[in-house]
Amino acid sequence: MRHLIILSVVIGASVSTLGQKTILDGNSLATQCESQEKLNAGQGLSDQEFAKGTFCVGYIRGVLDTMVTWKAIDKAKSKPGTTPHPCIPDTVPNSQAVKITLKFLKDHPERLHLPADVLVFQAMHQAFPCR
Repeated sequence: MRHLIILSVVIGASVSTLGQKTILDGNSLATQCESQEKLNAGQGLSDQEFAKGTFCVGYIRGVLDTMVTWKAIDKAKSKPGTTPHPCIPDTVPNSQAVKITLKFLKDHPERLHLPADVLVFQAMHQAFPCR
């Protein structure tokens, strides 16, 4: 219950930033995802770190779900051989998506000023190119 309350506060704070030009950049996403990485490693987390890790997974999953939708739309509209989107297998779990994204963020610090959704897209495109 305590984690649910904290998560609600984090989500509420995130929604209040909608008026900003960029809601989340790569620096912020990396910070959030490092908490999730600690949780995946079995380390104990504070309530704030738990909320950050949960936000990370939810954010990346949301981007992935959007990509799946784009893929379905593109498949219906695109010409054969063109794939502007990644080809993410349906079986990719959240934990793998977080690892891929965090690795991409660590490997490309020069891009951390870019919007986080763009960086998640680039990470998945690199990891799952269409062939």
